[in-house]
Amino acid sequence: MAGEDTELSWQRYMDRIWTEHALLHRDLLAAVQQGRMDHAHLHDSASTAMEIRMAEHQASHSREHTMNDLALRTAERTLAEKLEKVNEFRQTLTDQATTFARSETVDARLQGLQERMEGADINLDNRRNALEKQLSDRVTVLERAQNTTTGRSGGSAQTIIWIFAGLSALGVVIDLLFRFTAK
Repeated sequence: MAGEDTELSWQRYMDRIWTEHALLHRDLLAAVQQGRMDHAHLHDSASTAMEIRMAEHQASHSREHTMNDLALRTAERTLAEKLEKVNEFRQTLTDQATTFARSETVDARLQGLQERMEGADINLDNRRNALEKQLSDRVTVLERAQNTTTGRSGGSAQTIIWIFAGLSALGVVIDLLFRFTAK
């Protein structure tokens, strides 16, 4: 777009120069035809006008060239900064990539962890089964002891109840005897 603007301004400038040159040429030819100017004076006027126009063109071209150089230097500097940032980003990615573990290493360690977990599950199952068996054996021993104790105490309790019932009956009989004898 900047190139198009420059080209358009250049074309406009050249059109203006050619138009002015054509007008100057026409005016000079009219003056010569009227006999007011001689040929040497005509040549000097045309040369001076052309030199002025060429100087203006040279100054305009120098300004455009200077502006183009400035734009190019600015674009080069901006591009260099962007490329440097891209290179820094690439270096950061490379540095990060070296800190990541390789997939083979991760897979091997994961396989080792899975084997350890499976081994731990098996050991846990074996330990749980052993503890269940021990608990079952202890419960069985406690149930036998309770049955033995209950059987003995049940017999003892019945004996105590019979003794208590007998003593109560004896107390009632003695009470009745005392009531009848006291009268």
